[in-house]
Amino acid sequence: MKELEMIPQIIEGKNPKDLGISNLYANKLSPSVYIKESWMKSASWIASVLNELKVEYVLIKYLDLPYAYMQDIDLLVEKKEDRQVIFSALREKGFIPYRSLIPPHPEKIEFVKHRCKNQIQVDIYPEPSWWKISYAPAGLISSKRIEKKILGTRAYVPSPTHDIYIIITHSYAHGTITLGELAHVTKLVLNYPIRWSSLFQLARRYKLEHSIYFYLVLINEAIEKNPKVREIQEALREINYYLLSRKFRDYTSKLFKVRKAHFPIKIPNSIRLLSAIREGITGLWKNEPSFRELTTYYLLVLENTFTKHRKVCV
Repeated sequence: MKELEMIPQIIEGKNPKDLGISNLYANKLSPSVYIKESWMKSASWIASVLNELKVEYVLIKYLDLPYAYMQDIDLLVEKKEDRQVIFSALREKGFIPYRSLIPPHPEKIEFVKHRCKNQIQVDIYPEPSWWKISYAPAGLISSKRIEKKILGTRAYVPSPTHDIYIIITHSYAHGTITLGELAHVTKLVLNYPIRWSSLFQLARRYKLEHSIYFYLVLINEAIEKNPKVREIQEALREINYYLLSRKFRDYTSKLFKVRKAHFPIKIPNSIRLLSAIREGITGLWKNEPSFRELTTYYLLVLENTFTKHRKVCV
């Protein structure tokens, strides 16, 4: 996959359109810095509103790339009382609340403010979960949040270790790995000290080690000449003995051999099925049956079917 070689250039700020990357928007990349700047202005304004409300929030799924393409402003707000304050404030500012026809969370709400040329959409998550896949215990992500400036405005984002984990698990839950998300995770690995032991401990608890493995195999290939590659290889050795990790390794090897393979990469249904079987067997053994993997995949299919149909909240 030749696009992997372009990740360092994407991180440096080269225009992905000039690099010849196809399917830019599907890869969460844009052909103009103005698209990212427009999102930044909206995110900065929302952060200032939340700061004035003195609520606890974490801005998640923020891709720190000059040519990133982000449509929504995603917030993790775990305290119910804080969510109620935010809901009221957004309504007062002209936002209209929506729910999905097939909501994965009973309280997850999209707030949309329509403007003449564009719109602002704020998605509020009540818990660390993608569809039915929980990825962290309540309060952990929020308690480790860090401060970041967005156009001079204070905003709160996940720690680099949790940021990596959030992007990877979200990508896995939605069955696709985009070039933009992979570049963002690679940038974090290259520029911050990552607490791999904590990351793997969390992933094991929620049976998501294989999703991390897939990303690390791709990053290892993308930065093969960078000194940081040793750190990635050590991390890979720690989780490469899992059956699902080996399946991802074999799948990635096939992708490398196919010259026409391009991003975004689809997660094979066979691996999701194996993950569901493993989850079911483990649950029965512990007398805690779980079908979150199958349920999540089913909801994902429904979302793709009804993606344009939403209803206004009452």
